[in-house]
Amino acid sequence: MSDVVITEVEGAYALPLTGFVCSGLEDGYLGEEESAHIDLVLHDDPFTQRAIVRIGDGKHRSLILELVARRAQVVRIIASNESTLIVEFDQGESVEVPSGRYEAWEVNGTGFQVIAPAGGGEPMIWDSTSKRHTSVIRAGEPLPQELSDLFGETKGDDT
Repeated sequence: MSDVVITEVEGAYALPLTGFVCSGLEDGYLGEEESAHIDLVLHDDPFTQRAIVRIGDGKHRSLILELVARRAQVVRIIASNESTLIVEFDQGESVEVPSGRYEAWEVNGTGFQVIAPAGGGEPMIWDSTSKRHTSVIRAGEPLPQELSDLFGETKGDDT
């Protein structure tokens, strides 16, 4: 388990990706020409950790291609309390993605995930302090006790 903890400082969350370099861009397409989202792929310097910054639209595509081509380095990544994501790079460039009616962005790193909720508001954060459930539930098997207690057990009720 990773020991990454993301904390709020002065109304924003600094994500632990300082020093990572831009190493790739992956497109998600709605149609032949319109990009539904773009993924900025980041790696640490020894290439042992990977992170993805998914941006919900393609308007930053040309800038990100330039950043990848020169292997730009991340100076900082901030997620505000209103779910605006700001990614700053070593030569002064920045990408700002405000919240929107949909999940405008998400950041997946080693040991953490941060997502802008649909409609804005505080970002959703999962780090080493978050509780995750990884139980596999198969059809016909009883629910794990934790879920049975949470939802209440229905015995033989087919309604």
